[in-house]
Amino acid sequence: MTLLDDHSLLDQPEYTNASYLQRFGAVFVDGLILSLPNMFLSLFFGNGIVMSFIQTATYIAYATYFESSEQQATIGKRLFSLKVVLDTNQPLDATKALTRAILKSISWSFFFLTLPYIFLINREQRTPYDQFLGARVVEVK
Repeated sequence: MTLLDDHSLLDQPEYTNASYLQRFGAVFVDGLILSLPNMFLSLFFGNGIVMSFIQTATYIAYATYFESSEQQATIGKRLFSLKVVLDTNQPLDATKALTRAILKSISWSFFFLTLPYIFLINREQRTPYDQFLGARVVEVK
């Protein structure tokens, strides 16, 4: 069987990579959503290292759940008509979504290195963790 014999490849939609503004908006909305449970939990755990771990774990669970769901997007991404797909335009499974969320959390620690890469070096507007996973955030039309 050749690639041309596989009609499922011909049925794949074409997507446009999400803009910086759309991605920023989605992250902002998701941050607002996650701030509510995190504020509540900080009443019990304070603002130390334990709370930092809880906030990171909360984000990872949130992103993994929503980005591996049928919608392929967090609530913020859905509000900005975005979703996460693999380079093959297939959805992320739970393992890929979990890996993406962990790598994204780690990259936030190196924000000063990641941001110039996205804006100045990478013309596809893709983050290093998305390139590593073969994923991208796309606009849903």
